[in-house]
Amino acid sequence: MGKLFKFGISSTPLMFISFHTACCVVLLMIQASLRAGLDIAAASDVFLLPVAASLLPFTVWCFLCDIPVTIAFVYFVIKERFKLPKVMIVFCPMMMSILAKIIGAILISMGSRFAFMVACGESWGWAFMCLAFYRLVSDK
Repeated sequence: MGKLFKFGISSTPLMFISFHTACCVVLLMIQASLRAGLDIAAASDVFLLPVAASLLPFTVWCFLCDIPVTIAFVYFVIKERFKLPKVMIVFCPMMMSILAKIIGAILISMGSRFAFMVACGESWGWAFMCLAFYRLVSDK
């Protein structure tokens, strides 16, 4: 489990770099299509496949990092290797992602225009988990 956790934690910077690269590519594609005079529907038809292709490495890398780290973090919390309360299980990447999706769905069903604000639950999970891990390491 330690090697699994180390793999996920050390691979995270690459995941975030690929995410931001994909976001920049998507924005550049949209901007280029709108400047070329394409309407929104035509831009969607033209750029859907390239955008999806640019997001594919990020999606794969996300699962390669998120799932092992979540499994290892939950294991360490349950086995009390990390001296954290059991509620911290919720504050790992996949759990926060699921929680954010549920909260977002509830907000959308209530007609809220602010449901997009809970879209980055996975990032919050990484932040909380890394802060907890940093606190554990710095206490020693």
